Amino acid sequence: MNLGFGTGNTGGVSGVSSLNLQKNMTLDLTKHSNLKHIRVGMGWQANANGMFDLDASALLLNSRGLINDNGDVIFYNQLDTGRGVRSEGDNRSGSYDNVGATDDETILVDLDRIPSNVNSVKFIVTIDKAIERRQNFGQVRQAYIRVVNDDTGEELCIYRLNEEFDMQICVEIAELKRAGSGWEFTALGKGTNETLENILMRHGVK
Repeated sequence: MNLGFGTGNTGGVSGVSSLNLQKNMTLDLTKHSNLKHIRVGMGWQANANGMFDLDASALLLNSRGLINDNGDVIFYNQLDTGRGVRSEGDNRSGSYDNVGATDDETILVDLDRIPSNVNSVKFIVTIDKAIERRQNFGQVRQAYIRVVNDDTGEELCIYRLNEEFDMQICVEIAELKRAGSGWEFTALGKGTNETLENILMRHGVK
């Protein structure tokens, strides 16, 4: 299956005060009773020329850290494959004012619909045409990822990318992982110089 690496189109949520995660910190979502639907929102400060395009993707991974098949990849050219994880589309510029008032890109997760052969969901942010435009995450401002209870609107946690990622064009930003009968959310903050296509191949996309 050819996933088609073209260009991607918006989503957002509002939230309330929540846990501020630091790199490698984990929030145990099992402590939030009856949590069924979460909204994973991401945002960043737009460049004045509007040409700084961050793309959020989600990989549904098995216990070996690989996808089971190409339907386990959610990105701008494959928004929904019916496995409980769905992207609301691609924002090509970010927010110019009031970063975080609404999310620039959103991935919706129905926890009960995630297949049993999926052990974790990894969230990745890449820069579209980074090499061509000579862009990297060292130039990105006010980037964040947050988790919201989509049924109540309560923001559960937020992770702000305060680290420097000079010369790196991708960040494996966070991971949702099974924990017993529930889930936990971990801030990863791992920068790489891989393109999205290379990252997907590393996780089993053919």
